Formats: sequence, C-alpha cells, structure tokens
Amino acid sequence: MAPRTEARTVNAAEFPGGGEYRGEPGSELGAEFNTELGTESLGEFPDITRPDAGVALVSTRHAGSPQAQRAAARATLAARRALPWPDGLLSFSFYTGTDGAAVMAYAQWTHRGASLRHAAAHGPVMIRGVGESDDDLARSEPLVFRRYRTIGPGRSSTAVPACIATPLFDVDGPERQRTIIDTLLAGPLARPLPGLVAAHFHFSTCGTRILNYAEWTSEELHERSLHSATLQEAGATTRATPGVRGVGCPRYRLAWSLAAPGAERPARTPE
Repeated sequence: MAPRTEARTVNAAEFPGGGEYRGEPGSELGAEFNTELGTESLGEFPDITRPDAGVALVSTRHAGSPQAQRAAARATLAARRALPWPDGLLSFSFYTGTDGAAVMAYAQWTHRGASLRHAAAHGPVMIRGVGESDDDLARSEPLVFRRYRTIGPGRSSTAVPACIATPLFDVDGPERQRTIIDTLLAGPLARPLPGLVAAHFHFSTCGTRILNYAEWTSEELHERSLHSATLQEAGATTRATPGVRGVGCPRYRLAWSLAAPGAERPARTPE
C-alpha cells in the first residue's frame, strides 16, 4: 500500500457540497478521486467509534461489475457534491466490494431526526448510478443502525484498515440482537484475530438486523481468518442461537469518504 499523508480539507469553492475528502490510496479508484478533486488526501476510513455519532445509515446494492461499481461511486459522489452539507451529517463513505459487484454506503449522523429532515428535503437515497427507476431507488433506501459494542485493539501506526468485512444477520427482535452480540463477544470473539483492527457491532433500530463492521489490515488476513477455529466457533454459536440467521459477509474496499467540513474529531470515550 502506498504511504499515507495528511488529509487536506477542501474548501467550499473547490467542493460546493462541503466536506473533507478522503480517498483510499491503495485503490485505483481512490487515486482517481484524489486527482479529480485536486486533493492530496489519502485513505482514512471513518471513525466508527466517534461518540457524537448517534445513528449510521447503511445502504447496499448489487452493481454487477467493477465498471458498474466505478460508475456508482462517481454518481453517488456527484449527487453528494451537488447538495449543501446537511446539519447533523458527520461522515459519508462509499465502498466497493472485493467481489467486483457489490457497493455500500455508510453515513454517520448525530441523530435520526437530522437524517429525516434531510430526507424530507432531498430524498433518502444513498447510492446512485445503479438503476434510477422507482423500484431501483427504493432498494437503495438505507437501514438505520446504532453501534452497540466494539472489540479489537483499534487503530495504530501498525494497524490501519485496508478493507472491511460486513457480516450481516437477520434476527427476531431487539432481545435477540443484544443476546447474540453479547454471547459472541464473551465467547469466541473474545480471542484476538490476526489482522483484525476492530469489529463494530451495530443493531438496526427496526429490530431485525445486526451488522458487524469489521476493519482488517489486509484482505489476505481476513480470508485466512474465515478458516480459523475462532470464526468457525462463532459461526456454530450463531447457527445454534434461535432467531438468528446469517445473511452473508461481503468484503469492501473504501472508494472515498467525506467528513463534515471544519469539524474537529471528538475524543473517543472508553468502551
């Protein structure tokens, strides 16, 4: 991976939609966005643990090909740039799946009311460029999550995310959401995994989904972990828990990320 440098804030004249741009230096797509926006910023994944993030809106789509992923990344960035930066939006990040087909958007908001006000004025759609029919846009509407618990050593000079894995679970209600997360974190996932920077467990506010936004130092180490005794036991625990069903585990690279313009990153609070 290319060396990282400090991000530079893009002012309003350069970036009408506001926001501090950060693209992934290890990806061709990120390098293109750096050039296109005239920034010297390099890859920095959003700070999932920031205490002022009350909700995360997550949207996923099947783009179908690397070319379609690229088109969706560009279209979504253009749509975000065309609007003023909303009050309450802390960060907006776009990811492309390592399968060459999936795309994901992850937006941190201070609270749900702020996102609803923005949606009322401009619509809730987060991903553009993957079909524009009413049905296509409806499939892009995000799920609303709250971060519940985080494990892992966290970021350091030697532990920087290069990709994320996003295990998703379908669950039968809020009680099941907390039960399975607490069980996994007290059991198999209490053991360290080589390459895991942090695993951020989220539950959807509708009570039907769990998302694990897991940051990894490399795709190779994540792939190797899938065959480890730790994750094999975690899978068995999940399958044995009534009302919890695994949906999949897409892996993504960061294409670009925007942060609220001029905002100081708040100090993290202990877990």
